[in-house]
Amino acid sequence: DSSINTFVAGVDETVMGYLVARLGQAKAGKIATIEQVFVTSDARNMGIGDALVSATILWAKAESLVALDGFALPGDRETKNLFERSGLVARLITVTTDLKN
Repeated sequence: DSSINTFVAGVDETVMGYLVARLGQAKAGKIATIEQVFVTSDARNMGIGDALVSATILWAKAESLVALDGFALPGDRETKNLFERSGLVARLITVTTDLKN
């Protein structure tokens, strides 16, 4: 799928993390959405996640995209902090309740 871009980071041919971004369209123009970001537990706090997001931002700018979005689930403070360190800010909080019970 040409709309998906995968970024991989590692040390000495050992994969330490990856990021998956999907191209999309918004009213203002082309965007990318970070759909997955993962860093192995033994590689956390080494800057791998920061490097992956930075590479994605550089790619998005080179592609003349108008925005880069990402999602962090409630309680996933590590991902939220990673995004915020990289300049991504929360624009929407979606809340829900289960009405089946």
